[in-house]
Amino acid sequence: STSVMAGGRQAECGPLMAVDPLQRCVALHVYDGYVTVIPINKDYDINTNVTKGLTTGPFKDAYHARIEERTLLSMAFLETSIDYLPQLSLMHQDARGFQHVITHGVDVKAKGMVF
Repeated sequence: STSVMAGGRQAECGPLMAVDPLQRCVALHVYDGYVTVIPINKDYDINTNVTKGLTTGPFKDAYHARIEERTLLSMAFLETSIDYLPQLSLMHQDARGFQHVITHGVDVKAKGMVF
């Protein structure tokens, strides 16, 4: 089945999810060619349900980042320093059946992926 996202088909290998170890964002792979990133609101206080700033709730607005890798088999965030962008590692399979691992930086502020 197709989605409302332009060119988006449900992920061939099923949905995948990864959480940044420093809790800066969550990545979802639901549609081929896209990773959905949900930034985590660090100002949200779970005990009082109060948020400092404009965003309410534990998550900020999600965005879709285009990726070239089509057949994702697995994904995980790598351990990094707080000084670096979250690093999302993707294992994918090409049209010839060969498997590859590639890593992209997730720029939450610019709402995109750094290749």
